[in-house]
Amino acid sequence: MKISSYSFGDLTINNKKYQSDLVLLKDTLIEDRWWRKEGHLLQVDDIKPYLNDDLKTVIIGRGFSSRLNLDRKLQMFLLERKIVLQALSTPDACERYNEIKHNDLIAFFHLTC
Repeated sequence: MKISSYSFGDLTINNKKYQSDLVLLKDTLIEDRWWRKEGHLLQVDDIKPYLNDDLKTVIIGRGFSSRLNLDRKLQMFLLERKIVLQALSTPDACERYNEIKHNDLIAFFHLTC
């Protein structure tokens, strides 16, 4: 699965356009209407249901202008599980997703601000 393009509010994967926040697990789209309990604050409960023991990397696309904030508890939660966190602007997160092997990866993308 490859991200073909990203612009504010639009993410194209394998020639299909998505216009809502989404989650990619390994090489599969598992959620195309992902939302957080508190819109621009990412917390443990927002990602925990998607995690499994095989994951080694979490990529967070924080939005076009990186407005999605990460709760400190989320960072500690991932650190305790030895999961590498890469929190980037969504344009950079898309590039990073395309660079990494997807076997042990989950990515969360906030498509707007």
